[in-house]
Amino acid sequence: MKQQDSKRHPDLSRVTFRTSDSAMPSPVVVVLLHPHLFHDICAFQDGIHGDLLPLPSTHFDTRSCQLFDSTLRTSHPFLTHFHDAFAPWFETHPHVQDTLRLLYCRPHLHSVVIAHAASYGQMSLLTHLAPQLPAHRLLLEMAAWHGQRRVVQFLVLGVGYTTCTSDAIDGAARNGHLDVLRFLHMHTKATCTTDAMDLAAMNGHLEVVQFLQIERQEGCTHWAIDTAAGNGHENVVRFLHSHGAPCTTDAMNRAARNGHLEVVRFLHTHRQEGCTTRAVEWAAMNGHLDVVQFLHLNRPEGCTTNAMDDAACFGHLNVVRFLHENRTEGCTTYAMNYAATNGHLEVVRFLHEHRPEGCTTLALDQAYRNGHAKVVQFLRKHRPAPDVTKWSASLEQVCAGVMACGLAALAVIY
Repeated sequence: MKQQDSKRHPDLSRVTFRTSDSAMPSPVVVVLLHPHLFHDICAFQDGIHGDLLPLPSTHFDTRSCQLFDSTLRTSHPFLTHFHDAFAPWFETHPHVQDTLRLLYCRPHLHSVVIAHAASYGQMSLLTHLAPQLPAHRLLLEMAAWHGQRRVVQFLVLGVGYTTCTSDAIDGAARNGHLDVLRFLHMHTKATCTTDAMDLAAMNGHLEVVQFLQIERQEGCTHWAIDTAAGNGHENVVRFLHSHGAPCTTDAMNRAARNGHLEVVRFLHTHRQEGCTTRAVEWAAMNGHLDVVQFLHLNRPEGCTTNAMDDAACFGHLNVVRFLHENRTEGCTTYAMNYAATNGHLEVVRFLHEHRPEGCTTLALDQAYRNGHAKVVQFLRKHRPAPDVTKWSASLEQVCAGVMACGLAALAVIY
């Protein structure tokens, strides 16, 4: 065994180098052949380890990393970008020593790497770097935002974080992390703002809203019901209503826009704020016929010509037909113009047969341009031919339409 070791690690002092002039070996050669000396020298040289070369560190310059943790709002996009770029490397290099080598070679990434560890639950790295953690801002806020209960508990009970900005509870509430929210409330002096309940309500986190209502004093603003209604969170709307939360006409408007009929019905029955003409108009634009019908039958606000115009623009023939048959606002030339622009032939046909508003040259121009050959054919056959001296379609537009429609459009033109 000793003979084998001596072969692996020869004693350079006994090695004889044969040269043509029988000279002693160069000191450089002796040093380079000595593994320990060579390793120590390399440790002081510029450069990085080979497995770090693929990392896109050029996207994370020193200045941007120094400004990284100035505010939570600006930190999140940066941290997400960092995670997308470095996550594959962390998966193949899971050990703390790997990350320490990264920090040794790229010291300007120090704050970002630690924040990433707090946000994504890398407890082993945080434990190893515990003495350095108090110097870093917003760690508790980032861990709370991402729902890292173990990290939050470690930072508070293990490292000594006792205060933080309102972003910690606001962020935890926004993302529905009730366990983190409850821990911060019980073990720190963390404050929050009305954003906590507003954002929790917007995202439908009923249990968080209930906790904040019972345990905290900050309350909410009209945004809580307005946005919860817009996103269809009827249970949240009901709870907030039962506790006297305010709202505006935006609540029913938003609920109508997104087709949440039951929320619209609840607000109509239990609230006094009502809505505006935007409720019918937005519902019509998005094709929510049941909401349009309910508002028509139960609300006095009505709508404007925008309702039929936008329904036609987006191809909602059933809504266009209902508005035509049941309301008096009518539409404008915008309806047929943009139904033609978007290729909604059946809507164009209905408007031509049942409405007097007609269209302008824009209908034919844009149908040509967008390659809607059947619409072009219908308009050329059924709508009055425009005065060529006033026709707004340029030669370039017509040629573009021919290229888009192919032979079909060419046949229509001639």
